Amino acid sequence: MMGKSLLIISACFLLLLNTSYAEEAPTQKKSEFHDVDPRNTQLGFGIGAENDGDLKITSNGGFTNLYGGGEYQTQLVFMAEYRAQSEQGRLRGANFDERFGGVYIDLSLQSIMDMYTVGYMVPLQAINSKVLFFPSINYTYVDFDTKKAADKIIDIHGGPITIDGVDYGRDAIANIIQNLALEGQEHSSLGSFNLYSLMPWNETHFTLIQATAGASYGGFDMEMADIYLEQGMRTKLGEQVVIVFLEAEYTEVKIQGVEISDTSFGIGINMKF
Repeated sequence: MMGKSLLIISACFLLLLNTSYAEEAPTQKKSEFHDVDPRNTQLGFGIGAENDGDLKITSNGGFTNLYGGGEYQTQLVFMAEYRAQSEQGRLRGANFDERFGGVYIDLSLQSIMDMYTVGYMVPLQAINSKVLFFPSINYTYVDFDTKKAADKIIDIHGGPITIDGVDYGRDAIANIIQNLALEGQEHSSLGSFNLYSLMPWNETHFTLIQATAGASYGGFDMEMADIYLEQGMRTKLGEQVVIVFLEAEYTEVKIQGVEISDTSFGIGINMKF
């Protein structure tokens, strides 16, 4: 599966980066961070639209040097995201400390399953280059909601499912999903690797690539892989800094041997304050 291959490739790339091509990113002040650098604490609000018509609203910001007395640099950042059509929410928070890197949490509240992630991230910068890398190792807890899955099946079917003259409603379908599809499990624990890469081409244009791969080691069997690409441009609307971006994302999830994939494209803006 793509997830295992991506996980191996990412891990090898990180090893090569640590031994030959990268060094720890130098200490920077708040104003020196790139607009889409995960350590950037500047307040921002964004809106985007995807090819399926889903509207994505985002908000981000943070604080610098809340502790340490100025002896070392720290950043506390947060981001909230909401998809209007699919009614999905996501909350992320991270604390970066130049002495050891960053720790973060990521709460992804989706229609059928919720995902709770904690991770450790190390900011790196390629030698003699502007390219920034943010590799992280993560633990994810997945909570599958069989009743919501049953509701979605009923919505797609247009009502209760009839088999051999017997109507199967929400609770019955939920029990079937739990006992047969998930083999009695509704939770899963995953280990994953994520690589966030940022390439500023010049003062206005940049490319962002984020790749994630993970596999379960407890609960129901699950594998996942995700690749996100963003091409952005920094401009101004009067005195206001605006980021205009195009994005593409491919997601592949495999649960108990059943594979689901999705490809999306979008466009959006993010205003900095």
